[in-house]
Amino acid sequence: MSDAFQRLAAIVRADFLIRFRRPSTAVVFLLLSALAYVWIPDPASGRALFVLQGQRAILNSATIGMASALLASISIGLGGFYVVSNALRTDITTRCGFVIAATPVGRLEYVVGKFFGNLLFLLVFTTGFMLTSMGMVVVRGEAGLEPAVIALQYLVLVPPSLAFVAALAVLFESIPLLSGRLGDVMYFFVWVATLSVVPVVSSQHISSTGLLSLLDFSGLGYLIDQLGRTLHTDSISIGAAEFDAGKGTFVFNGLPVTLAVLAVRLGATLLPMVLLAPAALFFHRFDPARVRVGTTKGGTGWLAQLSSLLKPITRAVYAIPAPGAAVPALLRAAFEDARLTLASLPVVVVAGLGLAVASLLVPLPALRTGLLPGALVLAALAVAEIGCRERGAGLTALLYSAPGVRGQFVFWKALTALLVLLTLFAVPLGRLLISQPAAAGPLLAGLVFVAALATLLAVVSGTPKTFLILFLSFWYASVNARDRQPALDFAGLYGSATAATVGGYLVISVVALLGAHLWHQRQLQTQW
Repeated sequence: MSDAFQRLAAIVRADFLIRFRRPSTAVVFLLLSALAYVWIPDPASGRALFVLQGQRAILNSATIGMASALLASISIGLGGFYVVSNALRTDITTRCGFVIAATPVGRLEYVVGKFFGNLLFLLVFTTGFMLTSMGMVVVRGEAGLEPAVIALQYLVLVPPSLAFVAALAVLFESIPLLSGRLGDVMYFFVWVATLSVVPVVSSQHISSTGLLSLLDFSGLGYLIDQLGRTLHTDSISIGAAEFDAGKGTFVFNGLPVTLAVLAVRLGATLLPMVLLAPAALFFHRFDPARVRVGTTKGGTGWLAQLSSLLKPITRAVYAIPAPGAAVPALLRAAFEDARLTLASLPVVVVAGLGLAVASLLVPLPALRTGLLPGALVLAALAVAEIGCRERGAGLTALLYSAPGVRGQFVFWKALTALLVLLTLFAVPLGRLLISQPAAAGPLLAGLVFVAALATLLAVVSGTPKTFLILFLSFWYASVNARDRQPALDFAGLYGSATAATVGGYLVISVVALLGAHLWHQRQLQTQW
């Protein structure tokens, strides 16, 4: 038992040191900590952190602790996965995994160690955010600092979210099918599904201490239920909400914490550890045959076999004639890069063909509000990695040796992404041009926005995960808002986008590309 514990501790320690020696970790830590300053408004601004029927709560430790803990829990659930879901991949790329394979470390020991490594990493970030929130009590608070009160709110709300993200990251990385971009997208929908527990838990017939609350990892269901019970109203706003100064203020004393509540929240924290069993089952333990093929040839599972069956499509993509010499060199380069992108993603090409066929068959309203919003998720998968794949493969130096690539890299990649999107959406765009010409323009502008955003975030962050999480969050807000918020209808699919909306997204696209270009030029000056 002692030897097993020492091996487990060694895995956690190594994982911790590797992550915290990266400069990017410090940057993310500071940005997350600074978020508390933005999240907690000054009452003089006309907005309040916690509003009850127009009446604001004074900024005491209980109010700031509850609201900041909720933000931390939701933020970790939304973005924490994309920060920690590279633990196994790091051991593969650094070749440390093959050293581990020669040691007595077992499958379960390894995945448990990575789980606690993820958990410790997220815990440090959460602690920093909590300390910053305590500082906000001093800066903007209207009562004395009570660290124990703030810590108690975090203790009740945050741990299940930390454990859920840490465990799911290990599980997804252990399953070949879910270890890439597909897993990044699927996690987002898994996280959204867990939030669906909230309206059930917070209903009048189910207590926040019932068994179903074990699935309330974000703590939002518990919070809504307890606030409704203690304040006797559902008219509650948390986070920079407007208030009526004429109604005065009220004092919030914190979420009620009982032994039953602590037991349920502890159960919700321990429950995700069940996922470590299937993770250990699927974990390849750095088998050289599986890892070598999986990392260099795309895997050996059914997805790789499906890709092999779709090789004729790859050949058909390469059979598309290239533009002649009369076409500008940048466009020719983008065409070749787009062809390479589609040829390397035969499953996406097949999905695009399915989209084309369905676009001709479904009614026009269903096309705009049903089929195309889902197709935008496919679009995100297709273009997320275009701007950073050479960096990830270590081919940047070779790429920059080609004439003109270094100076026009950002515009080349943005044009590549746009060509890929236009290929996938050619038939829907054509149908809209024929049937509803006014709807084609906003959709085209939306595709330009997606291409520009994907390029910016890939160039700046060096990973497709940044684009995927930000775009999927924005897409989710857009789909839920539908035609109620014209500013969110970025592709005009719900008919609410105005000319100002379309123009705004085009301006944002131009600014994003110019920003990415300036960033890239700066990187060239410092690194090359």
